[in-house]
Amino acid sequence: MKLKISALFVVLTIVSTNFAMIEMPTAEVLEERLNKAGFGHYMEKTDIVESLANKELVPIGVHNIVFTSMLDYSKHLEETMPGPYCKAGQAAFYIRKRQLFEVLLEDFPEALKELEENEFIGPK
Repeated sequence: MKLKISALFVVLTIVSTNFAMIEMPTAEVLEERLNKAGFGHYMEKTDIVESLANKELVPIGVHNIVFTSMLDYSKHLEETMPGPYCKAGQAAFYIRKRQLFEVLLEDFPEALKELEENEFIGPK
């Protein structure tokens, strides 16, 4: 599984060479935005803030980090919630994927647009 994810990151990184670099906000700003948007539990159970704060990344790099943290959060739900509740929680979280990217890339609408145009996130 890890090999497949690593290969995916290599391919996605190669694809992303034409994207502009963006500098992510501080940890405090990201925490505030995630809490305000209702992603506090996700933030607490993953390393999303530490992975993104103050980093200079291409948009697909942000996507890779978020995708990995979403997998970690999904595993957390599997470990802590009974079957049907876990599936419902995972589905509810994945439905909010676009909103999560909108929160994280609030200062970079062009990055959000690039991810959308390249079909890494769904349309609005």
